[in-house]
Amino acid sequence: MSLYEKLNEIKTEVWKMAASQREQKYSLPEYIRRINRKLVDLGLTLTWDLDVDRSQSGYDPDDKQWQYDGVILFTITSAEDGDYIDCNWFISGAGMTQAEAFKYAMLGAKELFLLYFFDVPQKELDPVAMIRSDYEEREKLRAKKLKTILDQIHLEIQQALFENPEMRKPIDDLVSQYVRVRGKPSPTYYAIETLEVAEALQAALGKLLHPDVV
Repeated sequence: MSLYEKLNEIKTEVWKMAASQREQKYSLPEYIRRINRKLVDLGLTLTWDLDVDRSQSGYDPDDKQWQYDGVILFTITSAEDGDYIDCNWFISGAGMTQAEAFKYAMLGAKELFLLYFFDVPQKELDPVAMIRSDYEEREKLRAKKLKTILDQIHLEIQQALFENPEMRKPIDDLVSQYVRVRGKPSPTYYAIETLEVAEALQAALGKLLHPDVV
């Protein structure tokens, strides 16, 4: 089966789903999951590469935010014969910082590409809003987990200092390896903003305070 026959088979699957909407309502995430599964079943891989030569960011003084515009090159390759198809995909995002603008530009880029490339019907649905809503919900969960871990770190440190005040310097030195405030090492663990750093600090703190626990 050629690459284009495989792609057509996925589109046919999408059309069948759309045709059965009266009996069963499919959400956009369900379409994406079905497409991803068909890609795997047919031996197709989807890769992407950011075209840095056609990407740019700048500050908009009127909107008082950063704007990022770029192009992603998506490639669908058939493992059977190595045949492939390239597709340019325009991305755009805005945020209070350059990093935030880039994050929102990249947000859901693959999912949106799949929806439009395989002609998924989007009547009464907003795929961009759906993907952003899903992202924001995940970010809320990450923020909640981050706060929980930082609170646990705080309690563990306070208990350790209550039992042994001499642990203050070793603890501060350890925390300073993971925290930076205004570009400088800091023992202020509540300044940690990422879940991964908080988890790493919690693990290192456990080894420092409980060296005998494996």
